Amino acid sequence: MAHDAQSSETPVARGLALAWYGFCSCIGLVVITVQLWKHGMTRPAMFAVPIAVSGLSLAWLRSALKAGPPRKAKFGTHSIIVLMLTGAESIISLFRL
Repeated sequence: MAHDAQSSETPVARGLALAWYGFCSCIGLVVITVQLWKHGMTRPAMFAVPIAVSGLSLAWLRSALKAGPPRKAKFGTHSIIVLMLTGAESIISLFRL
C-alpha cells in the first residue's frame, strides 16, 4: 500500500507529459478546423468538446512547461478527463439529428 502511494507521487517523464498535452491540444484544434470546414458556424454546439479539450490541454501544457511535469496521479486524472470528454462527444453525436 505504501508503495502505491509513493509511485503515484513520483512525476511522470517530462517528455511524456509535454507530448501528451501537445497531442491532445493539436487533435482538438484539428477537430475544430475540420468541423468549421465541413459545417461552418451552422452548428456551434459541436465546438464545445473540442474547445474544452484544446483549452484544458493547452493549460496543462503551459503548467507542465512552467512548473515541471505533473505527478502520476494528476497526469492520470488529466488523461481521464480528456478521454471522457472525447467519449462524451461520441455519445452526443449518436443523438444528433
